[in-house]
Amino acid sequence: MKTVNLIWNIALTVAIIVIIYNNYTNNTKKTNTEAKPIVKPDRKLAPAKIVFVNSDTLMLNYDFFKKVKKELEAKQSGIDADLNARANLLQNEITSYQKTAHTMTQQKALETERDLSIKQQELELYRADVAKKYLEEERKMNEKLNDVISDYLKRYAEAKGYDYIVGYSKTSGSVLYGAERLDVTKEVLKGLNEEYNKKK
Repeated sequence: MKTVNLIWNIALTVAIIVIIYNNYTNNTKKTNTEAKPIVKPDRKLAPAKIVFVNSDTLMLNYDFFKKVKKELEAKQSGIDADLNARANLLQNEITSYQKTAHTMTQQKALETERDLSIKQQELELYRADVAKKYLEEERKMNEKLNDVISDYLKRYAEAKGYDYIVGYSKTSGSVLYGAERLDVTKEVLKGLNEEYNKKK
């Protein structure tokens, strides 16, 4: 029994020594590994020069944007007026039919109902077509606006030596804060408006 206890104590002592040794050598290896960089940079990177533009201010005060917005709003008003006039005309026909339906033959009433149903479907198709065309025009105008601004900002950044110009917006933006000294909105807005007004 003493022999079994002795063997058991020796085995436990050896196991503890092995665990301590492995733990010590693994910590040493980890420390040495952590000290070495994983990837050696092939060049030293200079700090980036970053400024921002307040997108809300830019859109409120950029003359080209104001012109595009005004044109699109006028077009939307025209579309709304046209659709309302067509809908009112159809509603008048429906009201007229309802007032006179009791005097019509069954055949004439069915024909009138079918014609009114076709006109209703045509109006819905026309409404969908007009909306689709408007949205496409709006998309093209927004694309053109973005292209003009991006082109200007690229030239502006190159001239000023900026690496990045980011957009800042209070309502929807990924830049949550920007130091006032980095705000180039007024300068960019002035340049954009000058370029736009020269092209008019």
